[in-house]
Amino acid sequence: MLLSDYIEQALVKHDCAIVPGLGGFVVQRESARILEDKVLPPHSTVGFNPLLTHTDGQLAADIMRDKEISYKEADALLNEWVNEWQRVLEAGRAVDVGKIGTLQR
Repeated sequence: MLLSDYIEQALVKHDCAIVPGLGGFVVQRESARILEDKVLPPHSTVGFNPLLTHTDGQLAADIMRDKEISYKEADALLNEWVNEWQRVLEAGRAVDVGKIGTLQR
């Protein structure tokens, strides 16, 4: 699995995924709305907040359980992935975040 897969899983379970050193992905829910000629069903969008950089440890814990490695190893792997995303973003390119979409500066 890739970092984007772990982010997707965290959003399903917790409505939030904090990526240390990068930011937080947060599910934002909207209620159904009635317009003049149609009804819009309830839906969710994913927002990104670059100020949410302090880790809650959830992604590393998910990686640890999935890969059956220590928390320290999982945290190191997470940092490798984040550093690679940072390099891509700093180069002016977009990062593919799976079903969530793309992330760019």
